[in-house]
Amino acid sequence: MERLDDLMLFAEVVQRMGFAAAARSLGMQRSKLSRRVAELEERMGVRLLQRNTRRVSLTPAGERIYGHARTLVNEARAGWNRSLTFEQMVDQFAQETALKRISTVEEVAAVAVLLASDVAAGITGAAYNVDGGTAAY
Repeated sequence: MERLDDLMLFAEVVQRMGFAAAARSLGMQRSKLSRRVAELEERMGVRLLQRNTRRVSLTPAGERIYGHARTLVNEARAGWNRSLTFEQMVDQFAQETALKRISTVEEVAAVAVLLASDVAAGITGAAYNVDGGTAAY
């Protein structure tokens, strides 16, 4: 499998309009970032960026690939944002439902089932109905 992170690095260079700014944003050396993008171009067999001493611009092939790379980055960030800890999910649920206190075992179980159904729906895209503390799908 190709190194998808190289596409993410390429997208950052384009978004930041240069290697130096992208390297600062990513916390890596500019030379390493440049090498990784060059290796990506070599593996793909096409030049993605037109480089000169003052600026970086997309080639026609780079424009097409950048659209895909940007989608990849956006989807990866969305997936990362969905990976909440259990405590964060409980806090989010409490805020969304104005729930102030969970005091009985039944309420704890109901919250757990609702949270589990939300997580499962986020992962699979399936819709779950919660009725009487059980998840039906």
